[in-house]
Amino acid sequence: MKSYKLTITAFLLVLLISVSPLVFGNSSESNTQINASETTECNLHAAFTDPEVMAQTMADPAKFNEFMVLISNPATTQALMNCSMESKQWSVWMANFSNPTKMMNAMVPFMNPQVYMNWMTASMNPQTYQFMNAYMNPAFYMQWMTASMNPQFYAPMYKMMDPTWAQQNTAWMMDPANYMSMFDSMYNATTVADSSVSK
Repeated sequence: MKSYKLTITAFLLVLLISVSPLVFGNSSESNTQINASETTECNLHAAFTDPEVMAQTMADPAKFNEFMVLISNPATTQALMNCSMESKQWSVWMANFSNPTKMMNAMVPFMNPQVYMNWMTASMNPQTYQFMNAYMNPAFYMQWMTASMNPQFYAPMYKMMDPTWAQQNTAWMMDPANYMSMFDSMYNATTVADSSVSK
């Protein structure tokens, strides 16, 4: 009985290991190379601004772990602080997250059963963890120590002290035109079923 259980376990282990390369592919061939964003411009990675890319990133274990390393980068954190205080970036978020097509496409990857198989086999695939090596590098933590001691790192938060910034962004929030994409999405969404009764 013990040998039978051992044989079944070994078979399942070999099966999962043999399937995982097909599931993940070669992550080095990935066409999505994630880099830290520049702090001078709002050039954020699409996963921060586009729900479709965000869903694709969350559906792929290797891309998700790579993305988590990106989030842990102080340069990315500063870029997010900087861009999240810009009304131009608010307009991008408003347009993307009120777009019915993008929101529907964001759900599509999670309707694929293969996505859940990918995550089940992720823990047995070494490629999943190759981006986590950044956390084992002492330089990774030195970056945060250096950044936290640099007053320039907190520069985006200083914008709130500028009366011009407050005036411009308050004007954006009070402008009805900036919310039109949200209201348009209610009218332009695809009709799934017609509930009207014909007489």
